[in-house]
Amino acid sequence: MNEHQVYWNNPTHPINQPEIYARWTERSDYLLKVLTPFVDRSDHIIELGCNIGRNLAALWDAGYHNLYGVDINSRALELSKKFYPGMKASLYHGTIENFEWHRDTYDCIFTMGVLMHLPDNSIFNVIEKRVGRVLITIEDEHTPNIKGGHHFPRDYSKVFVGLRQIHVEKVAEIPPGLTTRVFVRELV
Repeated sequence: MNEHQVYWNNPTHPINQPEIYARWTERSDYLLKVLTPFVDRSDHIIELGCNIGRNLAALWDAGYHNLYGVDINSRALELSKKFYPGMKASLYHGTIENFEWHRDTYDCIFTMGVLMHLPDNSIFNVIEKRVGRVLITIEDEHTPNIKGGHHFPRDYSKVFVGLRQIHVEKVAEIPPGLTTRVFVRELV
């Protein structure tokens, strides 16, 4: 594991604890608002960096039941069972970079404040290939990495060039400063 993976496997900063993520339900409400116009309830949806599973639980409650998640923090995944006992998403422990994809493609892949913590760009080609129809990124694209930090901002419209961007907006809340982008795969 690189130093950033070691940190996210067991984050030390209080704001990055899984129990804190469970409280941010307004973020999941926002995700639902963004995702619903583009994704059917029968679609296969995966969250990269699902943490405790709050977003997946919100999707489950909204009737999306083909759900998957991957996270590096095993404690967060264990707590998911306690916090969201009714949610039946398939959750996998591991890094996004080394994730063993269980499907050739997912109808929707989404991230919320996760890709910005990956120092290496090589995984983005893999993610792009696994997008069946829709990719949603809700990421900080502007805040610079501070020495010793775990933040690597980038413009995702220049990263996922094999997909067509159909929506972009600056997020005013949840926290402010994030950029939401919706990409679709062009069907030939």
